[in-house]
Amino acid sequence: MTQSATDRPLLIGLMGATGTGKSTFANLMSQKESLTVGHDLISCTQQVALTESFTIQGQQVKLIDTPGFDDTLRKDSDILKEISSFLAATYEQGITLAGIIYLHRITDYRVGGISSRNFRMFRKLCGDESLKNVVIVTNMWSEVQKDIGEAREVQLRGDSVLFKPVLDRGAQMMRHDGTYESGCNILEYFLHTNPHVLQIQRELVDEKKSIVETAACQLLDAAIAELKRKHEEEMYEMRREFEQAMKEKDLAAAKEVEEARAQLMSEMESIEQKRQELEGDFEKEKTRYHQEFSILAAELEKQKAEQDELIANAKKHEEELIRQRDSLKKEFDKLQVEADRKQREAEERHAKAIQEERARQEEMRRKREAEGREERVGSAKRYEEKAKKAQNLAERLEAREERRKEVERERAKEKAAVEKAQRLDREAMAALLQAKEAEVNRLRMQVENMADELEERLAMVEEKLSSYSG
Repeated sequence: MTQSATDRPLLIGLMGATGTGKSTFANLMSQKESLTVGHDLISCTQQVALTESFTIQGQQVKLIDTPGFDDTLRKDSDILKEISSFLAATYEQGITLAGIIYLHRITDYRVGGISSRNFRMFRKLCGDESLKNVVIVTNMWSEVQKDIGEAREVQLRGDSVLFKPVLDRGAQMMRHDGTYESGCNILEYFLHTNPHVLQIQRELVDEKKSIVETAACQLLDAAIAELKRKHEEEMYEMRREFEQAMKEKDLAAAKEVEEARAQLMSEMESIEQKRQELEGDFEKEKTRYHQEFSILAAELEKQKAEQDELIANAKKHEEELIRQRDSLKKEFDKLQVEADRKQREAEERHAKAIQEERARQEEMRRKREAEGREERVGSAKRYEEKAKKAQNLAERLEAREERRKEVERERAKEKAAVEKAQRLDREAMAALLQAKEAEVNRLRMQVENMADELEERLAMVEEKLSSYSG
């Protein structure tokens, strides 16, 4: 039986004596005040309880709060039945615990008989094979001086009766300073462990033992046997006292002894009856937990279906975004091609304008040479011809100005196309727009330089004409 890590959260058990802060730790880590917390040695945890799921490094986690075997309101047999039925039901559902945290107060200056018995029962539930998945957590460090707490921690680690044997078999010991971050550090340890079957689960499910045949119950039976032995000794002593009272005809004393003996017999019968009822009640508790786990499994399936739906919707949204991105890229590429075509046309027009200007300059040179040869012609005729030439030059200047305006109009169109492309990818087209504007400015400068040159030549022509007229 294995746990499916993808469908179920990690289950981590919390065990320890009453008042060690199991419920407080569970509420702190789940960020929910869902478990009742006691503030004295009166136990508030009467049943096994699960926290709501919470996340540690992306992994869903649930904590299992359990009552201690030193419970002030319930017998150890009831606690064993409660915890065993829960663990057996989870294992039969295919769920194994990721690990167990055993909490111990660092404020306890010595480990008493109750705490020792509690820990022995804890070991019987876990077994030695699963101790690598056990973390002993000392808490309440704020209530003790640091050096005293550290000394007690060293003592606990070396205690051959209590913690040393389990630490030698792979268990870990950590501190919890009461903060959420400290708790996360503890829980993160279980993210790297493999879930392991507990001894009580293996005995009840795999080996098909009854609860009274388990090691935990046998430990409890040993305590009961010791209690029965003491009761039998007390019964023997009471019987002697009763016989002595009857010999002395002390009826009042004999009656008191008989009443005490009857009460003791009643207690022994009650203990034996509890032991016999333990197995039957265990099956009822296990059935109840099976029903609760079925409900929990249905809720988990519903949550998984909702999560799958969200993932599917997210995938559709991602595909739509990719489609839109591809569409925008195609449109941008199309605009890029159009802009390149416009740039090539502008360059071709510029080259053509340069060729035309050179041709005009060559023509003017030839005309000036012809004019030099015709200087001997009458001054009136030359003046008239020069005037016509000046007029032609002015017309050419007007045509050139018109061409410059046409270039500017083309530039405006190109700028509009660039701005359209910029709306799709402003950063990508910014460089292209700057290059185009630089090119247009360069053309404008060339046109203005040619205009200045023509104006200078026109001035020279007019000066010559003036000299001729003189």
